[in-house]
Amino acid sequence: MASTFTTNSGFKTFGVFKESQSTADYTLNKKAKTTFCKANVCVPNKSVGSQGQLELLRRANNLEYYDCDDSFDKTNLNVNLITKLDLTDVCVIQNKATPPVCPTPLTPDDISVVTIDPYGSLFGNDVCGINNFTRYMVYNPPATPNPPPPPPVTCGWTNPFGDGINNNNENGFFPIVHGKDGDIFVGGLFTQAGGVTAKSIACWNSVTETWSNPFGLDLIGNVYSLAYDDINEILYVGGEFTITGLGGATNIAKWSYNSGTWSPIGNGQQYQCLSIVLDTTNNILYAASLDNSGNAYLQEWPQGGPWTDVDQASYPSARFQTLALDGDKNLYVGGNFVEINGNTMDNISKWSITTNLWSALGSGLNGFHEICSCMFYNSTDDSLYVGGYWNNAGGVDVKGIAKWDLNTSSWSIVGPGLKDAFLIVTSSICATSNGDISVACAFINIIDGNPVFEIQVATFNGTSWAYSCPCDNFLSSILPDTDNSIYVTGQFTTAGNVTATRIAKLNLEPLSLLANPNNVLLSFSKRDVDRKTRRRNRDLQDGGS
Repeated sequence: MASTFTTNSGFKTFGVFKESQSTADYTLNKKAKTTFCKANVCVPNKSVGSQGQLELLRRANNLEYYDCDDSFDKTNLNVNLITKLDLTDVCVIQNKATPPVCPTPLTPDDISVVTIDPYGSLFGNDVCGINNFTRYMVYNPPATPNPPPPPPVTCGWTNPFGDGINNNNENGFFPIVHGKDGDIFVGGLFTQAGGVTAKSIACWNSVTETWSNPFGLDLIGNVYSLAYDDINEILYVGGEFTITGLGGATNIAKWSYNSGTWSPIGNGQQYQCLSIVLDTTNNILYAASLDNSGNAYLQEWPQGGPWTDVDQASYPSARFQTLALDGDKNLYVGGNFVEINGNTMDNISKWSITTNLWSALGSGLNGFHEICSCMFYNSTDDSLYVGGYWNNAGGVDVKGIAKWDLNTSSWSIVGPGLKDAFLIVTSSICATSNGDISVACAFINIIDGNPVFEIQVATFNGTSWAYSCPCDNFLSSILPDTDNSIYVTGQFTTAGNVTATRIAKLNLEPLSLLANPNNVLLSFSKRDVDRKTRRRNRDLQDGGS
């Protein structure tokens, strides 16, 4: 029994393969250029002159070989590399007794008489050729008069936050932290959250889905960092601010759930406080600050005691951007610096709480602007995840995120690494409720000489990365919720297909490698990019999350 398949017309590619030709002759003497077809869309003028070039072309289009050896001959041409023959109404059933392995079943009658292209001009007269041609038929079905519309893309973005957060400038930093009973605190520089008057700090309750301002006194200035003590129910706030009517609360203060009041922390911080972290085991608060001359300061505050310097009073020509703890033993400092106390510590270092000594993390972070902007300690694998604006971690070529293993004292790529881009900037890292690692990213490619941005959340499940639908501007901070979703803040007004002003929620379930519904990158002019880069660098120098 013969069967006839109707397909799309073929396109020029390798030309006719003669049985007498060797592989080298075939490659050398081919006349036509390759047309690479994928899902009925052909991209012309892609020349293939060797097995290596074919492999690169295959990888670039994310396709596979089917049931073929790796040698370069007519039988391992990809299913979507076709010849100049017109494949309309091709009869493919003739004389073959051994059933091929096919993606769709053939009837016994069909299998008993199968041969592909008796003249050797298509895919070859063997099982591999049969399989390839059969798959070509599957991947290139006949066009239908009225094809069904594609299913709607579910991006997973939602906006339960109403009008979101207004903003008086474009610094884009909005730290976020959990409180108690569903409360989530958000800082930054703003005057309203969801229509509620709130000076640079506000409270969102995830249970009632309402905004509030329980803080009483006004905070005047910018909030860069938040930390919450769930044992004593105290919120710690760092930044560049004062609090009306409260002396000694310059640039750092604490707010108590129990009393609903603000209190100073020692005599405050003399300079803008870029980052704070709380060691609840030892009851110590650490604060990193920066003066107007570019000198970094790192201090500790044992609860109830005065501020004291960690190691020394200041670190010239340094910026400590982010702090992290690995439990109760070590404090990690990241930012933009080349040494501490004469020791090379490229942009990241470790301070031992028990020995009061600094040590390097390999050869540190290098490349691009060399800024370590975020860190997260994961107790599950006893590793420190590090992100920022660099492309090399301890000699390992990796962009945007790397992992420092505390047991082996070594750097590594996280899984296969983030997707390929000219530049990757990461601003926040967290572990989700199911143990995955999520990162706020900005991917930058150069297309036709112009920079193009794609701003997304990426999530690593232990094997591969998945990506959210993009936002229309930079992301600041991410925070996990208990339902495998995360809260996201930033300078955006659109998240995926949802209007959301500087805060949104992302359900991680729909994430996929093809999560961008229109496969569209956000295009900025070079002037826009230069302006955004200058502003971002200025803000990283002046303050951070």
